Amino acid sequence: MVTMPVLKRKPKRKISAARRRMYIRRRIIVCVGLLAVLVFCIFCIISVFKGIAAIGTAISKHSDVTLSKQLVPDPRPVGIIKKCSAKDVRIELTSASQSVPMGGSVEFTARIVHEGDDSCRIDASDGRMVLTIGDSVSADKSDKSDKSREKQEKQQKIEPQWRSDVCGIPLKPLLMAKGDSYEKKIVWSTDATVGTPTGKDCLDDADLPKVSRGTYIAQIAHKDVSGLQSNPVVISVR
Repeated sequence: MVTMPVLKRKPKRKISAARRRMYIRRRIIVCVGLLAVLVFCIFCIISVFKGIAAIGTAISKHSDVTLSKQLVPDPRPVGIIKKCSAKDVRIELTSASQSVPMGGSVEFTARIVHEGDDSCRIDASDGRMVLTIGDSVSADKSDKSDKSREKQEKQQKIEPQWRSDVCGIPLKPLLMAKGDSYEKKIVWSTDATVGTPTGKDCLDDADLPKVSRGTYIAQIAHKDVSGLQSNPVVISVR
C-alpha cells in the first residue's frame, strides 16, 4: 500500500488587539482623507462655475452701461440746451383720408423735423403741440386770384370745434439735433370738444357730441414756440 503524504496547514497568525486597532485607525484616516479630497474637488468645480457666471454678469452690465451712454445724444444738461424756435424746426401734418363719414374717425400724422444747426429741446405732447380742428374763416373772399388765394390760406383762421389739449396730457420732451425727426399719430373721431369740461373732468370720445356734416380745417400750432404751426389739412365730414 502506498501512503499518501498529509499536507500540513500553516497555523493562522493571531493579530493582537492593539495591532487590529491600529489597522482600523489607518483605514479610517484613509477614508477621511479621500472624503476631504472629494469635497475639495466639488468646491473647486462650484467655484469655477460661480466665477464664470460672475464674469458673464459683469460683461452684461458693462454692455448695458455702454448702450445707455450711446443713447444720450448730448452730454450737456437739458437746462443749458436752448428751446427750439420756429427757425429750428418745422411741423408737417398729413391725414390718412380727406373725407370721413359721420361717426367715423380719421388718423393724422404729425411730424417734427429739425432744420437748424444747433441742438434744441421741444415738447411734442398733444397738450403743447395742439391739433385744432374747426370751421375755417377766410380773411377775404372777394379776390379770387392765385396770389390772393395763397395769402388767404396763410391768413386762414380756425373756429375750434375740437382740440387735442382738452384733457391733461403728460409732457413729451424731445432733444433734437440737425437732421432729426419725430413722428406721431393723432385720431379724430368727428366729435367736438368745444363747450365740454376740460382737464381732469374731460369727457371720453364716446361721450362727446358729434360735429355736423361739412368741411373742416385741421392744423397744429405749438403753444411754447411762437410762429410754429403746421400746414392746414382739409377734412370733409359726410
